[in-house]
Amino acid sequence: DAHTLIPHPTNGVLVVGVNTITYVDMGGRIEYCLATNGFGGVGCSLALIPPRYKTSGKEEESRGKLEANPSPLPKLNIQLDGSKMTFISDNVALVCLRDGALYALEIHTCPKEEDD
Repeated sequence: DAHTLIPHPTNGVLVVGVNTITYVDMGGRIEYCLATNGFGGVGCSLALIPPRYKTSGKEEESRGKLEANPSPLPKLNIQLDGSKMTFISDNVALVCLRDGALYALEIHTCPKEEDD
C-alpha cells in the first residue's frame, strides 16, 4: 500500500504507506518499519511482521522490522493517506496529515558494528 517515496537527505528513503512508514537505506536494506495504527500489518510484506511464538507458556516476539511507536511514547492511531512529508533536518521529517495535523518523525539509527 506504499504511495510515496521521500528521499532521506543523507542516506536512503522513506517509503510511506497508508498505515506504515518504512526506512530503507542506500543498500536496499529495510532498517525499520513504523506501524502508524493497528492496521500496519495488513498491507506490508510478511517478512516485516515479527512472528509470534510461545515458549514455556509465555508469548515472545522474535525480531521483525514492523513495530509500533516505541515506549514510552503512546501508540499511534493515524492514517497516512493524503499526507505530505518533508525532511526539516537530517533526522527529522515533518508529517502533515490530510486533516492538517502535524507530527515530527525522528529517525534514530544505530551505528553499524565494524568487523575486527
